Amino acid sequence: ALGCGPAAPAALAALLRDSEALAVPPAPDWQAALVQALAEGDEPVGWIARRLGVSLAHASRSIRSAYGLAPQALRRELRWRRALALLAGDAPLAQIAASSGFADQSHFTRTTRLCAGLTPAALRRQINCVQDGG
Repeated sequence: ALGCGPAAPAALAALLRDSEALAVPPAPDWQAALVQALAEGDEPVGWIARRLGVSLAHASRSIRSAYGLAPQALRRELRWRRALALLAGDAPLAQIAASSGFADQSHFTRTTRLCAGLTPAALRRQINCVQDGG
């Protein structure tokens, strides 16, 4: 699930490390394709599942079993992790929001406040402080 709560600088290093990759258990090809589609777009889960030849119910059960999250929650988690990793760089916040799949910068800001307890700019400052060792 999303790691929500106040962001402590000591926890940021672990948060950044965790944002780099979601552990992917061995899965059928259709599951990997479904997760990739979730990560890369906003297509409804049912459409993705049908395109891959499985039912929505089967896809939902399988994803929940493999990742511990429903497909939509996994999509949000993947989006958040991508944005968190990008915050370590110097891209503009609006660009991070867009390239991470958020509807707009305010959607990104709401999610960041929910998950980290900070605005994206404040979280970026904390990340940079941790990365710089100070």
